[in-house]
Amino acid sequence: MLLHTDADARAKALTFMVVGGGYTGVEALSELSDLSKIAVRANPALDISELHWVLIEALDRIAPEVGPELSKWSLEQLRERGIDVRLKTTITSAVDGNVELSTGEIVPADTIIWTAGVQPNPALDHTNAPRGPKGHVVANTRLQVVRDDGSVVEGAWAVGDNAQIPDLTAAKQPAYYPPNAQNALRQGVLLAHSILASIRGEEVHEYRHASLGTIAGFGVGHGAALLNLGPIRGVKLRNLPAWLAHRAYHGAVIPTVRRKIRVIAGWAVEAATGRETVSLAVTQHPRHIFEESFDALPKNDSAG
Repeated sequence: MLLHTDADARAKALTFMVVGGGYTGVEALSELSDLSKIAVRANPALDISELHWVLIEALDRIAPEVGPELSKWSLEQLRERGIDVRLKTTITSAVDGNVELSTGEIVPADTIIWTAGVQPNPALDHTNAPRGPKGHVVANTRLQVVRDDGSVVEGAWAVGDNAQIPDLTAAKQPAYYPPNAQNALRQGVLLAHSILASIRGEEVHEYRHASLGTIAGFGVGHGAALLNLGPIRGVKLRNLPAWLAHRAYHGAVIPTVRRKIRVIAGWAVEAATGRETVSLAVTQHPRHIFEESFDALPKNDSAG
C-alpha cells in the first residue's frame, strides 16, 4: 500500500466531509466513521488521530427528523466522538478536493459525500407531467397524477421520491408525505391494487398512513429513535435501544423469509467476527482490473 509522505497530502487523504446533516447524512457519517477506524487500526502506518470527519449542515441543528430533544442529543454525541460538526454552514465550491465553506474557510478533503436533500429525478424534465413547486409530479390522495385544476390525468400514477402526495393525516395542512422508504413501500403496494382496481372498474382507495416515527442508526450500538407505537406517540429511544429498534425494523421489512434469514445471519456473523474492510481503489478506475486480466491472457497470433 502506498502512503503519502507529504503532510498536507496525507491530511487531505484522511479528511472526509459529509454535506447534509439530516438523519441520512448523520447515519452515513457515523457508519463510515466507524468503518474508517477499523481500516486504520489494520494499518500500522496510520493512526486514528489522523482521521478528520467533517459534517456540514446549513441549519442550526442536525437530524431534525427525530425532534428537537433528540436532535440536540445527537449533535452532542457526534462531537463527543470527535466529529467536526459545522452548523449554519454551506459549501460554495469543491474543486480538486478543496472545499470552500460559506465562512470563507477552505478545507482540503479527498472524499466528499453529498447527502443534502432529495431532488426529483431529472428525467422528469423530459416529460409533460404536471409538476409542483419543487419539481415533483403532482398527485392526489389516490396516487393519480392531477393537473393544476385538479383533474385526473387518465392512466398516470405517481409514488415515491418523485411524487408530491397530500398527507391528510397531518395536523397542519397542506402537507405532503416525506420521501422515505416507509411511505414508498406502502404506496407501491397500494398502487398495484389501484391499477388492478381501475382496470376492473372498481373503486380506487386513498393513501393514508400515519408515520411510525423516525429511526436513525449512528453506528453499532448508537442511534436515536422517535417512535409512534399505536396510540402511544413520541416515544424517544437513545443509543443501544434505538439501534436495536433500527435493526429490528429493517429486518422486519426485508422482503421474503429467505432474504431475511440471509441478511440477519450476516449481521450475526459480523457481530461475532467483526467487520471486513476492502479496498475502494478500483472505484477510481473500474476497468483497470479487467484490462490487466485481459493483458495476462495468452496471445494467439494465428488467424481463424
